[in-house]
Amino acid sequence: MGKRVGMVAAVLAAATVLLVSGPAAYALAAPTVPATIVVPGGNVPFLVAHARGAQIYKCQPSSQAYAWTLTAPAAVLKNGSNQLLSSTLGS
Repeated sequence: MGKRVGMVAAVLAAATVLLVSGPAAYALAAPTVPATIVVPGGNVPFLVAHARGAQIYKCQPSSQAYAWTLTAPAAVLKNGSNQLLSSTLGS
């Protein structure tokens, strides 16, 4: 499951970056960011996506008490036409 979580995190992070720097059709203003992460000129977005999700936790007994343990992420990634691009929820 660790590989899948890492892959989903990477996709969601990329979608967030693309959403923030999306095409003019979405009328998104570029945020002020540190110079180390400014997108070089000439680059254009190839995808604008919207992510929605949650982290699912379970309360389980630990050595002397109870503790919240991450069970799984629950997230979906959709394009501007609301079509599903990716999901951690299975098929």
